[in-house]
Amino acid sequence: MRVYRQRVNLNKNIFFQNFINMFRVKRRN
Repeated sequence: MRVYRQRVNLNKNIFFQNFINMFRVKRRN
């Protein structure tokens, strides 16, 4: 259960970073 939770957290972090990157690129252009 703990490992699963850590994995979900990691996926959320990656998704969040990708979202921020997309937002920055959109603002720059």
